[in-house]
Amino acid sequence: MSTKRSFQNETQHLHVLQWKAGGMSQAKKTQLQELLTTDNIDVFAVIEANLTEENLPYYQFPGYNMYLIPKFRQVASGFLTGVRVNLTSDFVILKEMCNTDDKSLRN
Repeated sequence: MSTKRSFQNETQHLHVLQWKAGGMSQAKKTQLQELLTTDNIDVFAVIEANLTEENLPYYQFPGYNMYLIPKFRQVASGFLTGVRVNLTSDFVILKEMCNTDDKSLRN
């Protein structure tokens, strides 16, 4: 299903969703898919997605390019981002998340 938007003589709006999920599940995936559709979301960010590269294929959303910063510790972490395929996007990790077990990084 493809939606074309005409922006001639219209104000352009970018609909963004941010969600602190505390770990993704199939039920949360379904809930997120409903939000993407009903609220016409262009870009979404799921914080504490708790996903790895291995399970990312199970969390795809049609019509979105998916980007992942995978979880890096046992508790919920990681960041899942989706951007509509008709929008130009570039995903660059500026700084890697570090291991919190490294005592030299603690105050």
